Amino acid sequence: MFKRLAVIALCLPALSWAGDDAKLAEGKTLFESYCGACHSIMLPKSQRLDRNNWAWVVDDMVNEMGCGINEEEQVLIIDYLAENFGPNSK
Repeated sequence: MFKRLAVIALCLPALSWAGDDAKLAEGKTLFESYCGACHSIMLPKSQRLDRNNWAWVVDDMVNEMGCGINEEEQVLIIDYLAENFGPNSK
């Protein structure tokens, strides 16, 4: 029993990373389909904003421009943008 728990404990971080990767991939897909429908996706990719500013931009696109993105999709897009196009991203 202890060995089984130890193996599970060792695998949990990997499962978490896999889940994060899947969420970022979903965020990328949503970003490209929603945001790319109205403007070039190169513009947002070049901005290198932090998470708070990405949240403001996405909120503005939804509330001011009428982009029909639900709250769950907004979070996924913001996570993707902050992770991949933040001030400290590669």
